[in-house]
Amino acid sequence: MMRIEPEIDQIYPYFCAKFFVFLPNIYYMSTTTSDNLSSLPTPKNGWLIIYAVLACIALAGLIISIKYRVMPKKTEVIAKRKIPATNSAYTLMLSPLDSLETLRIGQAIRADIGVDSAVTKMVVGGTALYKQCTSSAEYEKLIAQGLREAQPDNLEKQALMFSQFVGIMVTDTIPVELYLAGKLGGTTFEAVDKRMSATCKDLDLRSSTFGRVRVVSYLRPIDNSINRQFMKYFRDRGFEVIER
Repeated sequence: MMRIEPEIDQIYPYFCAKFFVFLPNIYYMSTTTSDNLSSLPTPKNGWLIIYAVLACIALAGLIISIKYRVMPKKTEVIAKRKIPATNSAYTLMLSPLDSLETLRIGQAIRADIGVDSAVTKMVVGGTALYKQCTSSAEYEKLIAQGLREAQPDNLEKQALMFSQFVGIMVTDTIPVELYLAGKLGGTTFEAVDKRMSATCKDLDLRSSTFGRVRVVSYLRPIDNSINRQFMKYFRDRGFEVIER
Protein backbone atom coordinates (compact mmCIF):
# COMPACT_ATOMS: atom_id res chain seq x y z
CA MET A 1 0.00 0.00 0.00
CA MET A 2 1.24 3.33 -0.87
CA ARG A 3 1.61 5.77 2.16
CA ILE A 4 0.76 9.30 1.51
CA GLU A 5 2.49 11.82 3.77
CA PRO A 6 1.56 15.42 3.62
CA GLU A 7 4.21 17.79 2.63
CA ILE A 8 5.68 19.99 5.28
CA ASP A 9 4.61 23.06 3.33
CA GLN A 10 1.00 22.04 3.80
CA ILE A 11 1.20 21.19 7.53
CA TYR A 12 3.12 24.26 8.70
CA PRO A 13 0.57 26.91 7.71
CA TYR A 14 -2.25 24.91 9.25
CA PHE A 15 -0.38 24.46 12.55
CA CYS A 16 0.58 28.12 12.73
CA ALA A 17 -2.97 29.22 12.10
CA LYS A 18 -4.29 27.01 14.90
CA PHE A 19 -1.57 28.15 17.29
CA PHE A 20 -2.22 31.85 16.83
CA VAL A 21 -5.96 31.32 17.24
CA PHE A 22 -5.34 29.53 20.55
CA LEU A 23 -2.76 32.02 21.86
CA PRO A 24 -5.11 35.05 22.08
CA ASN A 25 -7.61 32.90 23.98
CA ILE A 26 -4.96 32.06 26.56
CA TYR A 27 -3.97 35.75 26.83
CA TYR A 28 -7.58 36.84 27.28
CA MET A 29 -8.16 34.29 30.04
CA SER A 30 -5.01 35.31 31.89
CA THR A 31 -5.83 39.07 31.79
CA THR A 32 -9.41 38.45 32.89
CA THR A 33 -8.26 36.36 35.84
CA SER A 34 -5.75 39.04 36.79
CA ASP A 35 -8.46 41.71 36.75
CA ASN A 36 -10.71 39.58 38.96
CA LEU A 37 -7.95 38.91 41.44
CA SER A 38 -7.09 42.59 41.68
CA SER A 39 -10.66 43.33 42.79
CA LEU A 40 -10.39 40.94 45.74
CA PRO A 41 -9.43 42.57 49.08
CA THR A 42 -5.82 42.08 50.03
CA PRO A 43 -4.79 41.80 53.71
CA LYS A 44 -3.71 45.47 53.66
CA ASN A 45 -7.00 46.65 52.18
CA GLY A 46 -8.91 44.49 54.66
CA TRP A 47 -7.34 46.25 57.64
CA LEU A 48 -8.09 49.61 56.07
CA ILE A 49 -11.74 48.63 55.73
CA ILE A 50 -11.85 47.49 59.36
CA TYR A 51 -10.26 50.75 60.54
CA ALA A 52 -12.77 52.74 58.49
CA VAL A 53 -15.71 50.85 60.00
CA LEU A 54 -14.36 51.37 63.54
CA ALA A 55 -13.87 55.08 62.84
CA CYS A 56 -17.47 55.39 61.65
CA ILE A 57 -18.73 53.64 64.79
CA ALA A 58 -16.64 55.91 67.02
CA LEU A 59 -17.89 59.02 65.19
CA ALA A 60 -21.50 57.88 65.49
CA GLY A 61 -21.02 57.23 69.22
CA LEU A 62 -19.52 60.70 69.70
CA ILE A 63 -22.42 62.37 67.89
CA ILE A 64 -24.97 60.43 69.94
CA SER A 65 -23.20 61.19 73.23
CA ILE A 66 -23.10 64.92 72.43
CA LYS A 67 -26.72 65.03 71.32
CA TYR A 68 -28.18 63.00 74.17
CA ARG A 69 -25.76 63.76 77.02
CA VAL A 70 -27.29 64.63 80.40
CA MET A 71 -26.63 68.27 81.13
CA PRO A 72 -26.02 69.35 84.74
CA LYS A 73 -28.78 71.20 86.48
CA LYS A 74 -28.49 74.95 86.70
CA THR A 75 -28.12 74.78 90.48
CA GLU A 76 -25.50 72.06 90.35
CA VAL A 77 -21.83 72.72 90.99
CA ILE A 78 -20.15 71.23 87.93
CA ALA A 79 -16.47 72.07 88.43
CA LYS A 80 -14.44 69.83 90.73
CA ARG A 81 -11.56 71.03 92.87
CA LYS A 82 -8.38 69.04 93.41
CA ILE A 83 -7.06 71.13 96.35
CA PRO A 84 -9.17 71.45 99.52
CA ALA A 85 -10.42 75.02 99.92
CA THR A 86 -9.65 77.03 103.05
CA ASN A 87 -11.95 79.95 102.22
CA SER A 88 -14.68 80.73 99.72
CA ALA A 89 -16.06 83.51 97.56
CA TYR A 90 -19.70 83.59 96.44
CA THR A 91 -20.87 86.19 93.95
CA LEU A 92 -24.62 86.60 93.54
CA MET A 93 -25.66 88.63 90.47
CA LEU A 94 -29.05 90.18 91.10
CA SER A 95 -29.65 92.18 87.92
CA PRO A 96 -27.91 93.34 84.73
CA LEU A 97 -25.37 96.16 84.75
CA ASP A 98 -23.61 98.02 81.93
CA SER A 99 -20.59 96.35 80.34
CA LEU A 100 -17.96 98.68 81.77
CA GLU A 101 -19.26 98.23 85.31
CA THR A 102 -19.41 94.44 84.95
CA LEU A 103 -15.75 94.33 83.90
CA ARG A 104 -14.73 96.54 86.80
CA ILE A 105 -16.58 94.41 89.35
CA GLY A 106 -15.11 91.19 87.95
CA GLN A 107 -11.59 92.60 88.12
CA ALA A 108 -12.08 93.93 91.66
CA ILE A 109 -13.37 90.61 93.00
CA ARG A 110 -10.50 88.76 91.33
CA ALA A 111 -8.06 91.18 92.95
CA ASP A 112 -9.65 90.46 96.34
CA ILE A 113 -8.96 86.74 95.91
CA GLY A 114 -5.42 87.39 94.69
CA VAL A 115 -2.85 84.63 95.08
CA ASP A 116 -5.23 82.58 97.24
CA SER A 117 -7.24 81.38 94.25
CA ALA A 118 -5.78 77.86 94.50
CA VAL A 119 -7.30 77.43 97.97
CA THR A 120 -10.48 79.46 97.42
CA LYS A 121 -13.82 77.96 96.50
CA MET A 122 -15.20 80.38 93.88
CA VAL A 123 -18.92 80.20 93.11
CA VAL A 124 -20.78 82.53 90.79
CA GLY A 125 -24.54 82.48 90.38
CA GLY A 126 -27.48 84.41 89.02
CA THR A 127 -30.29 84.21 86.52
CA ALA A 128 -27.86 83.77 83.59
CA LEU A 129 -25.51 81.09 84.92
CA TYR A 130 -24.34 79.12 87.94
CA LYS A 131 -20.90 77.56 88.27
CA GLN A 132 -18.05 76.78 90.61
CA CYS A 133 -14.81 77.97 89.05
CA THR A 134 -11.32 76.53 89.31
CA SER A 135 -9.39 79.70 88.43
CA SER A 136 -9.68 83.38 89.29
CA ALA A 137 -9.47 84.26 85.58
CA GLU A 138 -12.56 82.15 84.85
CA TYR A 139 -14.26 83.64 87.90
CA GLU A 140 -13.66 87.20 86.70
CA LYS A 141 -14.90 86.34 83.20
CA LEU A 142 -18.11 84.67 84.41
CA ILE A 143 -18.92 87.49 86.83
CA ALA A 144 -18.78 89.99 83.97
CA GLN A 145 -20.76 87.67 81.69
CA GLY A 146 -23.39 86.91 84.31
CA LEU A 147 -23.95 90.57 85.12
CA ARG A 148 -24.31 91.47 81.44
CA GLU A 149 -26.75 88.65 80.70
CA ALA A 150 -28.76 88.70 83.94
CA GLN A 151 -32.52 89.09 83.82
CA PRO A 152 -34.07 92.38 84.95
CA ASP A 153 -34.39 92.81 88.72
CA ASN A 154 -37.25 90.83 90.17
CA LEU A 155 -37.51 90.64 93.94
CA GLU A 156 -39.14 87.20 94.06
CA LYS A 157 -36.44 85.64 91.86
CA GLN A 158 -33.72 87.43 93.80
CA ALA A 159 -35.06 86.12 97.09
CA LEU A 160 -35.10 82.57 95.67
CA MET A 161 -31.52 82.82 94.39
CA PHE A 162 -30.35 84.29 97.69
CA SER A 163 -31.97 81.42 99.57
CA GLN A 164 -30.29 78.84 97.29
CA PHE A 165 -26.93 80.52 97.75
CA VAL A 166 -27.20 80.45 101.51
CA GLY A 167 -28.33 76.83 101.33
CA ILE A 168 -25.05 75.96 99.60
CA MET A 169 -23.00 78.01 102.07
CA VAL A 170 -24.27 76.09 105.08
CA THR A 171 -22.64 72.95 103.68
CA ASP A 172 -19.22 74.58 104.18
CA THR A 173 -17.40 75.31 107.41
CA ILE A 174 -14.90 77.74 105.89
CA PRO A 175 -14.99 81.58 105.89
CA VAL A 176 -17.11 83.17 103.18
CA GLU A 177 -16.88 86.39 101.19
CA LEU A 178 -20.40 87.06 99.92
CA TYR A 179 -20.44 89.50 97.01
CA LEU A 180 -23.80 91.02 96.07
CA ALA A 181 -23.89 92.77 92.69
CA GLY A 182 -26.67 94.45 90.74
CA LYS A 183 -29.86 96.13 91.84
CA LEU A 184 -32.41 94.94 94.37
CA GLY A 185 -35.98 94.68 93.16
CA GLY A 186 -38.92 96.08 95.07
CA THR A 187 -40.00 99.63 95.69
CA THR A 188 -39.61 99.66 99.49
CA PHE A 189 -37.27 98.07 102.00
CA GLU A 190 -40.27 96.50 103.73
CA ALA A 191 -40.87 94.43 100.60
CA VAL A 192 -37.20 93.36 100.56
CA ASP A 193 -37.27 92.55 104.27
CA LYS A 194 -40.39 90.42 103.83
CA ARG A 195 -38.80 88.34 101.09
CA MET A 196 -35.25 88.00 102.44
CA SER A 197 -35.36 88.28 106.22
CA ALA A 198 -35.69 84.51 106.79
CA THR A 199 -32.69 83.80 104.56
CA CYS A 200 -30.66 86.49 106.32
CA LYS A 201 -31.35 84.75 109.64
CA ASP A 202 -30.07 81.47 108.19
CA LEU A 203 -26.96 83.27 106.98
CA ASP A 204 -26.49 84.77 110.45
CA LEU A 205 -26.71 81.29 111.99
CA ARG A 206 -24.18 79.95 109.51
CA SER A 207 -21.78 82.81 110.26
CA SER A 208 -21.95 82.37 114.02
CA THR A 209 -21.85 78.56 114.01
CA PHE A 210 -19.60 77.38 111.18
CA GLY A 211 -17.48 80.18 109.71
CA ARG A 212 -17.39 83.92 109.32
CA VAL A 213 -19.43 85.52 106.53
CA ARG A 214 -18.38 88.93 105.28
CA VAL A 215 -20.75 90.81 102.97
CA VAL A 216 -19.26 92.89 100.14
CA SER A 217 -21.77 95.08 98.33
CA TYR A 218 -21.63 96.03 94.68
CA LEU A 219 -25.30 96.97 94.74
CA ARG A 220 -26.23 99.77 92.35
CA PRO A 221 -26.97 102.59 92.50
CA ILE A 222 -24.70 103.17 95.47
CA ASP A 223 -26.85 105.91 96.97
CA ASN A 224 -30.08 103.90 96.66
CA SER A 225 -31.92 103.98 100.00
CA ILE A 226 -33.10 100.34 99.75
CA ASN A 227 -29.54 99.14 99.15
CA ARG A 228 -28.25 101.10 102.13
CA GLN A 229 -31.00 99.77 104.39
CA PHE A 230 -30.25 96.26 103.25
CA MET A 231 -26.57 96.64 104.21
CA LYS A 232 -27.59 98.16 107.55
CA TYR A 233 -29.73 95.06 108.09
CA PHE A 234 -26.56 92.93 107.94
CA ARG A 235 -24.53 95.29 110.13
CA ASP A 236 -27.17 95.26 112.83
CA ARG A 237 -26.79 91.47 113.01
CA GLY A 238 -23.05 91.57 113.47
CA PHE A 239 -21.88 90.97 109.89
CA GLU A 240 -18.80 92.73 108.58
CA VAL A 241 -20.04 94.78 105.63
CA ILE A 242 -18.00 96.50 102.90
CA GLU A 243 -19.73 98.78 100.38
CA ARG A 244 -18.00 99.55 97.08
